[in-house]
Amino acid sequence: MTTTDIAYFVETAADLDELVAALNAAEQKLAQDRVDGVAAPGLDGLEVHFGIDLTSLPTFGAGAPEGRDGIYSWDAERVLETDGHDWFIGPR
Repeated sequence: MTTTDIAYFVETAADLDELVAALNAAEQKLAQDRVDGVAAPGLDGLEVHFGIDLTSLPTFGAGAPEGRDGIYSWDAERVLETDGHDWFIGPR
């Protein structure tokens, strides 16, 4: 998967499940690119390496949840979060 593919899959995700899959694929690609010397360690994260604006990820219905710290996207029943390495879906 290329850098352009990953950014496209994040931007066009149809639901939270597709978005989390795309972001985890991006994290895996970034880790491999760091091993290969294509991405700088530490500072070259998803925003820099793939051009993904983590503050503008798509959302999928319902209003923003209260206390949005650490929540990057949501749908009516779930929220998207990260532990800094992996993305996961949790209850709203």
